[in-house]
Amino acid sequence: MLTKNKDNINIVSRKYDLFLDAKTTLKDSDKSVLILNVCNNMNTFGAGFNKDIAKQFPLVKENYHLIGPSKLKNLLGYTQFIKADTNPTYKNNIVVANLICQSGIISSTNPRPLNYSYFSNCLVKVNQYITEYNKANETKIQVYSPKFNAGVLGANWLFLKELMIDTIKKPTYIQVYESYS
Repeated sequence: MLTKNKDNINIVSRKYDLFLDAKTTLKDSDKSVLILNVCNNMNTFGAGFNKDIAKQFPLVKENYHLIGPSKLKNLLGYTQFIKADTNPTYKNNIVVANLICQSGIISSTNPRPLNYSYFSNCLVKVNQYITEYNKANETKIQVYSPKFNAGVLGANWLFLKELMIDTIKKPTYIQVYESYS
């Protein structure tokens, strides 16, 4: 079930699966899907949502690691876009945006590894990607995202939601999944 808000964020209830919805959209329509994925700058890709992305779309993890550990340390605020799947009939895609905005991993000395400023920088790049995609294609791209929060990020969901609303404007809607698998 979708909860419509006055803004451009739609919360999808726990019983829906982000990956199943993305693959169904790809298979059953001519629409593409852009999935937001927060990544760290330590060349690790095995916890939280990253772990599920790696299972569903191994190419995304491979491309992240191709950046390399020494480069990743200096790439906070960078967004990597990877075509994870393509429908040969409609030529539409599932694209994963690796938002490199997490410095290190959560610990007692690093309680919030997600950096809000770098997250905002990544969202600006996502918005640019959406704008360019929509200009180049007849159908619009849909944005799916997990509900980023404490977990491995130490982040405040309500603040992240406001950053998303401020950066990715209507008519683009973001479907945020409370549970992604």
